[in-house]
Amino acid sequence: ELKMIPTIGRIVHYYPSMADMHRGFHVVPLDKPLTARGPLAAIVAHVDGGSLTLSVSDHFGNVHAVQNVAFSEDAGNVASGQACWPPKV
Repeated sequence: ELKMIPTIGRIVHYYPSMADMHRGFHVVPLDKPLTARGPLAAIVAHVDGGSLTLSVSDHFGNVHAVQNVAFSEDAGNVASGQACWPPKV
């Protein structure tokens, strides 16, 4: 169970999947594996139990809707297609 549940309007990091790339996400640099390209900025648009709907900005600033996103509290172990909290600064 999540310790801190994401709520609407919160900023999270989203790690795109290959399916996202085929849907038109632009993530650079292209010469690195998808997991090494870093996260994308996202805003939580809807929360349904443990599933999120996100408004995700790709590296070109294009905004994409992504539904049914799993959330991980372990930022060091986030899979493609999942979201997590940004690091504390």
